[in-house]
Amino acid sequence: MTSDTLRQKFIYNTPFNDDGFPLLNSRLSVISEGMRIFCVSGNHLLELEQGDFDKFCDDSKDDNIDAIVIIDDYHLQCQNPLLLRGIKAHLMSFCYLFQQKGFYSAIVVKS
Repeated sequence: MTSDTLRQKFIYNTPFNDDGFPLLNSRLSVISEGMRIFCVSGNHLLELEQGDFDKFCDDSKDDNIDAIVIIDDYHLQCQNPLLLRGIKAHLMSFCYLFQQKGFYSAIVVKS
């Protein structure tokens, strides 16, 4: 790996299901009432370097955050199915990474 960016790293460190999407822990994908939740933009996650991601997770742990909700705020002019699947896989990869750090994590679509 020539870069330390999550854009490359998530591809190599994420197991995939039979549909080609990142394999998530279904138990950690359910956000329950009473959890301390932090919402983060999917676009914001794209810009994070590995160190920034780790700091974000450490700071969230320090703030006693239980769950990270990723907002799917990508806005495409086209409805290209390959691009839509790529975006879904990208966001699910971050869910996986958050779950690996001990958070509950799910994706919501910004309406």
